[in-house]
Amino acid sequence: MGMFGIHTLRGKILTTFLGSLLLGMLITIILSTGAVISFSQNAADSTADTILAEELLNLDRLTNDKSLLIEEYFGQIFSEFTFLGSFANDLFNNRLNVTSLTSYYAIPSFGGDTPEMIRDEINNRDISLDASGWYVPGLTDESQASVEILA
Repeated sequence: MGMFGIHTLRGKILTTFLGSLLLGMLITIILSTGAVISFSQNAADSTADTILAEELLNLDRLTNDKSLLIEEYFGQIFSEFTFLGSFANDLFNNRLNVTSLTSYYAIPSFGGDTPEMIRDEINNRDISLDASGWYVPGLTDESQASVEILA
């Protein structure tokens, strides 16, 4: 048969050596593949758990911040209601000295009372320190008649 035939001692030793070598390589490949798969699965699970924990922490911080903003907003509303309630109580129980002020029109040519005016040279307009009012650009004497100016 030849020099390396299976039935010769040299062939049997060579076949056994190659078989054990291939079997060892096959076992090493199988164990390495299993270890890589196991490591990858553990790493993926660990990463998923870490990401989930971090996102839950971020969500907790976000909801905590939003709840603090809502509490602050409602606190401001409550303090405004408290102030307005005490103001209305004082107003209707005559504990506040409230007197009416004379109203003036923004266009003096319309008629009526006009306050003492001071010329503001910087802004090129007349102002009064005795009355408050507002001016809407574009109003004429006729359209001003339908606008109520409160002092």
